[in-house]
Amino acid sequence: MISAPVASSPIGESAIGELETIPRRAWLVLGLTASGQALSTYAGSALNVAFPAVQESFDVSRSTLGWALSGYSIAAASLLLVAGRLADRISPRRVFLAGIALFAITSFAAAISPGVGWLIAARTGQGFATAMMVPSSLALALPEFPQSRMSMAVAIWGGLAAISGASAAPISAAVVDLAHWRWVFGALGPIALALYLFGRQFLKERPTPSESSDDGPLDLLGAPMGAVAVGLVVAVLLKGSVWGWTSSFVLGALAAGLALAYGVVVRSRTHPAPLLDLSLFSIRRFAVAGSLIAVYNMATTGFWFAAPLFLQEIWGWSILASGLAIAPGPLAHLVMARAAGRWGDHGHHKMLLILGVSTAAIAMAMMSWRLTEEGNYWTDLFPWALLIGVSGALAWATFTSAALLDVDEGRYGQANGVALTIRQMGAALGVAMVIALVGDSTMATAQNFRLAFGALTIACISCALLLALLYPSREQ
Repeated sequence: MISAPVASSPIGESAIGELETIPRRAWLVLGLTASGQALSTYAGSALNVAFPAVQESFDVSRSTLGWALSGYSIAAASLLLVAGRLADRISPRRVFLAGIALFAITSFAAAISPGVGWLIAARTGQGFATAMMVPSSLALALPEFPQSRMSMAVAIWGGLAAISGASAAPISAAVVDLAHWRWVFGALGPIALALYLFGRQFLKERPTPSESSDDGPLDLLGAPMGAVAVGLVVAVLLKGSVWGWTSSFVLGALAAGLALAYGVVVRSRTHPAPLLDLSLFSIRRFAVAGSLIAVYNMATTGFWFAAPLFLQEIWGWSILASGLAIAPGPLAHLVMARAAGRWGDHGHHKMLLILGVSTAAIAMAMMSWRLTEEGNYWTDLFPWALLIGVSGALAWATFTSAALLDVDEGRYGQANGVALTIRQMGAALGVAMVIALVGDSTMATAQNFRLAFGALTIACISCALLLALLYPSREQ
């Protein structure tokens, strides 16, 4: 079995094939922290299937309401790095509990939204809360596990989140059908409050790493600058068809976004305590998996948004029917997640990533080819929703564990914060890209959706190829 983590020893790979016993307390901590992560992921996806109902309730355009989805991801991205660094420097327990408390408050606020502006603001607050919960949750859970079982812990942690996000569609569809879309958010408040109370009782403070380069003041501008850069690109995608793709507004927003992104890199190189620690990207596994996670999340987030929208607008299905129609995806994820975690424990990260992303590419390509105005669910959507679930089981959590393989334990919170910031930025771009390709009108055609799924296919193929070329093998 492995002793201390070393640069060449991937998380979870045992030198002699024997896996250590997991303490009972580790499961309790993982259950609490993974539940917080799953709750935030559910909130990130819950609006997808209810999108047309909320749009009708507030009588707003698709591109305006799209900010309730993309705004959540951008807000999370803007604070994830700050929260990850605070978890490492101060206390992952305090950051996690503060995030849970804020999540409960903003969930209640979203439920009582009198208008779309209030809803967008509440969703932004949920994004901030998510940023506080997610990196600190992994920083609390991983040290409880033996080194040889960390990949399984990450797989369960990420798997619960992925299942929660994917199952958000059928669950929120049932809530909207039986009650009202406001209960999609209202029900989250009490659950978050219960997690807060359990967390206060069972989570313990963990020792923070010795202070060295972290002694200086935090860079509080770097991450928000990056989030604004992504926000400008999202604005272009959401409003480009309205403003005109070659208008001065669009070109100016793109130029400003690129300038801000460059500013983030420069600031990270010169600030004494940068939020974006560029030295993480000198770790090859982190650089490859931590960057490509944005492409994969853009594609899968785009799928979970586009699929129920297609069913409701093109095939005329009800909210409940469209939510149940994509339920095979999370079910497949649930069945496959444990096996994927075991493969990861034995060091098969590259194989899992390539296989998972390629599976998603096949599913997206088939939907781009087969979807028509009068299609057959069992041949044109069901098998591909199933494949997306399999893809999530293989790749969603594996991206995180693959990125953290060679990262020191004392930097888990920060490194996970960077990876999740990149993941959230991909999610924001995925929703915006689908809206841009499908159009702002409710008169979209099947051709518009085929175009969107075709773009998502290209993203997945590119991601799989880059993983095959750039991600190190086990021997490396």
